[in-house]
Amino acid sequence: MLNLDYHENGHTTGTLSLRNEFLLRRINTRPAVVSILPAFTKEREAVERFITDIYAKSYDARINVHYPTLMSVQDDQGKILAALGFRNAAREPLFLEQYLTHPVEEILDTPRPSITEIGNLASAGGGASLFLFAALSAYLHDKKQSHAVITGTKYIEGKL
Repeated sequence: MLNLDYHENGHTTGTLSLRNEFLLRRINTRPAVVSILPAFTKEREAVERFITDIYAKSYDARINVHYPTLMSVQDDQGKILAALGFRNAAREPLFLEQYLTHPVEEILDTPRPSITEIGNLASAGGGASLFLFAALSAYLHDKKQSHAVITGTKYIEGKL
């Protein structure tokens, strides 16, 4: 079993326990912490830099990290293994809505406050994004978010 502690604003707020030994044996990465950082926190700079570096290396792209909340999984030494950003649809327009013909809540037929957009996904590899999505799923479920949306590639679609 693998236990990951959730840290929000420097405080431990919960634990995610992963028991799938079959999966754990096949993944090289062993994260220890799930870090959740709102805007304007000092620790956020390292996560933003990780995301921009991965996009530069992997896609030769320069991006702005514009999500109000960042989540990362880190090893027991604090090394960032994977990260992403997310935002609640009730608070602001979603990036992906520029590609839609109708508001996202109409397309999904669900209240806007229950929708979260995910973006800026970056991973160092080794299966770290699997842990990140497991952690995000549990976190959003706890926050009563019933729908998550993402603008992604076919590769990301296959991982979800």
